[in-house]
Amino acid sequence: MAIVKCKMCGGDITIQADTASATCEYCGSLSTLPHASSEQTLNLHNRANHLRMLKDFDKAQNIYESIITQNPCDAEAYWGIVLCRYGIEYVEDEATHHRIPTLNRMQYRSVLEDEGYLNALENADVVAKSLYEKQAQEINRIQAGFLSISSKEPPFDVFICYKESDGSSQRTPDSVYAQEIYQALIDEGYKVFFSKITLEKRLGEAYEPYIFAALNSAKVMLVVGTRAEYMQAKWVRNEWSRFLYLMNTDRSKRLIPVYRDMDAYELPEEFAYLQAQDYSKVGAMQDLLRGIKKIMTGTEDSVPKQNSRAQDDQALALLRRGHIYLEDGEFGDAIKYFDRALDFQPDNAQAYMYKLCAEMGCRTEEELCYIDERFDTDKDYARALRFASSEEKIRFEYLLEEWERWHVYWEAIRRCTFRAIQTPEAGLDYLKQAIETQTTAPYLPGIYLRTAEDFQMLGNYKDAPNCYALCMKLAKIAKEEAIFAKANSLFSSATNLDNLLQAQQLYKSIPNYAKASVSLAECEKAYEERLNQLFESAATQLDSAKSAYQFQHALNAFEKIRHYKAVEDYISLCQRRLKECEAEEEAKETAAALARIRLAKRQKRSERLVWGFIVLILIATGCIAYYQLVVIPANHYKSGEALAADYYRLAGTYFPQSENMDRNQANCPFKLLSYRC
Repeated sequence: MAIVKCKMCGGDITIQADTASATCEYCGSLSTLPHASSEQTLNLHNRANHLRMLKDFDKAQNIYESIITQNPCDAEAYWGIVLCRYGIEYVEDEATHHRIPTLNRMQYRSVLEDEGYLNALENADVVAKSLYEKQAQEINRIQAGFLSISSKEPPFDVFICYKESDGSSQRTPDSVYAQEIYQALIDEGYKVFFSKITLEKRLGEAYEPYIFAALNSAKVMLVVGTRAEYMQAKWVRNEWSRFLYLMNTDRSKRLIPVYRDMDAYELPEEFAYLQAQDYSKVGAMQDLLRGIKKIMTGTEDSVPKQNSRAQDDQALALLRRGHIYLEDGEFGDAIKYFDRALDFQPDNAQAYMYKLCAEMGCRTEEELCYIDERFDTDKDYARALRFASSEEKIRFEYLLEEWERWHVYWEAIRRCTFRAIQTPEAGLDYLKQAIETQTTAPYLPGIYLRTAEDFQMLGNYKDAPNCYALCMKLAKIAKEEAIFAKANSLFSSATNLDNLLQAQQLYKSIPNYAKASVSLAECEKAYEERLNQLFESAATQLDSAKSAYQFQHALNAFEKIRHYKAVEDYISLCQRRLKECEAEEEAKETAAALARIRLAKRQKRSERLVWGFIVLILIATGCIAYYQLVVIPANHYKSGEALAADYYRLAGTYFPQSENMDRNQANCPFKLLSYRC
């Protein structure tokens, strides 16, 4: 998934497919997303957004414009241009913590009427359009407030642009020299905008309305600098680039670079055609005041630097001489002459274009279309476009368009040949030979289709129609080769009938492929042999089957080859034998169950008899023990008592005198026995 930077905070937002907007997880803002067709375009969007957040609005706008050159329907690029044109920066509201826009480049024209905004709406979908309109309304509201403030500001004669502090927050020499100039101009009676003093009463307020009013009212801007990086600082560049833009519509405005302790060649490229003032020279202040006075009174020349007719002729002669060296391939000498011509005519667009050709090693402008490196980012090409007439600009832009078409064409040919070819003609020959021999990249039919789309996009450019047709044929061949390779793989590694059937279907899907018919026949033969093997194996299983499990196994084997020969009859036989076997096994199982039940009953009856016998034995034993231990001794005791009673009775009969004898003495058995005798 691609990553795009949030326009509000710079955080990463992951782009989902077909999504026009997303919420940033870092700042919670809902942002529109670019519909980038390539990673390169997405990187350009991120780069431009990064520069805009760094307040390098001009560079960011240039990148957005280059995106539109490649894709005129990119709504997000048009919106990016709007943000750069108005210097939009999103800051966090301390109360709500929402991101709100601030303007760093005020314009008189409402953002709702801006051409970039209207183009963004025209090319946006419903969701993105709604977000653009909402943000534009917010910007317009802030813009109206700023315009209200700026309209109340008094006009200025001179605007002094400089860098106030360095990286360590110390005052720069530029600030000191700028204040000297400010004081001198004030003494002369001019109304001067000098931010250090003019804005010191505006602490805590937005400075943009006051800067905007001063830029629009001032007739002269002085850009004071001692170092190149100070003149290119974000806020410094923001001010003088806006003034240069105003100069294009108001020819009475003048910008004067004032430099010291640096070389004039270190000035920004945009100042190349301006008359600069070296502040280190003796009398520089007087010269500067005099020049400003002439501008303010309208007595200066209408054009700051005007070439004389002799200079024009000399520049033309140098240009022709350089062109001769260019055609001869002597590029070093050609560059020297072009530079000399530019010394006389620094706004000569053709000289910049010829110089670009020499630097790229091209003898003619047409050869630029076939070089490997893009040239639209080259500074000489940018200057050529800047100073070109309408006809020249059309020609120069056509060269870039031709370069882009050529590279799409050339890259497409190299992509679909998979060879290190040297010329497009060699690539075409290879494509034709590949069709004849049906030799392609088997697993990459998609590459041919994408390449065909590139050729189709080129229309009638060179051999693009022929290449499109060749690529479509190669895509078809590659697809058939891929199918054939897959079928062969299934065929060679087939472990079951399904693999062979899939291979057959793949072979049948490419009937026009030369080798497919032979392989299909071999595959069908292997399929039949495999079916026969499975049939014989199933029949063997059926013949040897004796149990329901074995019959079921045989039935499953026949089911797999149901459509082979008379397999249905064998399936019916298996099913019938399986039912019979299952019935027999069920009957046997029932009989066995009944036998087990009877056996269990007998076992229970036996157990009851045993336990009954044991109980009887225990009862009998108890009875015997009771008889012996209780009954017999009791009987003996009763018999003894009866004998004793008889004894006393007899003793009383025969020995009446003994009635009073000691009972212990009469209780003698021997006496009783002897008595009986």
